[in-house]
Amino acid sequence: MYQRGVSVEQIARLNQREPAHVLQYLVGEHGRAPELYQNRPRRELVYDRPRPRPETWPDRDQRFKTMLARLEAFLSEHGRRPYRGDFSTTEGRLAHWLKVQRSKDMSAALLGHRARWLTEVLPDWRTDTRSLHLEAQWRLTLAQIIAFRAEHGDLPRRTTNPTEKFMGRWLHRQRDQSRHGTLEPDRRAALDAQLPGWN
Repeated sequence: MYQRGVSVEQIARLNQREPAHVLQYLVGEHGRAPELYQNRPRRELVYDRPRPRPETWPDRDQRFKTMLARLEAFLSEHGRRPYRGDFSTTEGRLAHWLKVQRSKDMSAALLGHRARWLTEVLPDWRTDTRSLHLEAQWRLTLAQIIAFRAEHGDLPRRTTNPTEKFMGRWLHRQRDQSRHGTLEPDRRAALDAQLPGWN
């Protein structure tokens, strides 16, 4: 194959082998490195010019296209992306599907044309806006507790006052996460810097 113009990389891909393995075979077979072959013809493989997919073959993108159409309809109806919720609802299933696509994209397992289709429908689909929203809520609560301490001279407690009770429970969760080692480092740093003695 190599003498007919097929590259080492293409031979390796077609045979599901590492290029180094193919190179080692060629050296053993011909007694010299393939790069030393003189006047080796180069040609385009038939694999580089694939034929159109037969219409009788099943469309492997059909389920993806269906979910993409549902996502587009959801965006048109609600004006926002779906948030994670009950998996039995359309919004919950769409949010989970988007999360799976982001995971595949991060691990380079998402096909290129599918990523392009997603970008056309939702340009910022790679950004998990739900996580950004939750982080913004966390920072806002911290700011409210800082203001509460400045006004009252003490940290909020779990009292009968709804606002103070909410902030007191929030602080209790942060302390609990800190004890169990599950509090994110940047959040702990923010608490230490902006709310001394919180723990």
